[in-house]
Amino acid sequence: MEVQFVTSRYHQHIKRVEIYVKSIAERLVKRGYDVEVYATDPKSNLLTRVM
Repeated sequence: MEVQFVTSRYHQHIKRVEIYVKSIAERLVKRGYDVEVYATDPKSNLLTRVM
């Protein structure tokens, strides 16, 4: 199963939501899921794959 997360920020600019996304994504990977996380750059301009 493939899971995708889209968030405005990720690991480098971590706050409450980003902590949960990172934690859930890492746990799903350990269970064998294919996980992709997409986030914008610090200025919210460019959506990129971060995991």
